[in-house]
Amino acid sequence: MKLGRLTFGPKVSTSYRTQGGMTLAPYVGLKGIWDFETAEQVDLTTGLAATGNDSLRGRTEAGLSITLPDGKSLTGEGFYDGLGADSYEPYGGSIRVRYRSTV
Repeated sequence: MKLGRLTFGPKVSTSYRTQGGMTLAPYVGLKGIWDFETAEQVDLTTGLAATGNDSLRGRTEAGLSITLPDGKSLTGEGFYDGLGADSYEPYGGSIRVRYRSTV
């Protein structure tokens, strides 16, 4: 089984420091995804193709990271894939919490 894929596109981010010392770092991204050699993958739960039939599609991503002055942080991210593709619409997200002990 083979998959040939080219992913391209910008990701824009910045960070802001509040007067209280908290750092906010949002980002957005838009990717183009070109599958020039598609794999025959099947989702075992649904029996449907796991990659869709289109060779070119788009994906959007966005996220925000919040870091407190003591090093604790919370990061949330989300994505939507399948822009311009027929019957392929994966989406998802994640949340991460980081805590550093000073003991």
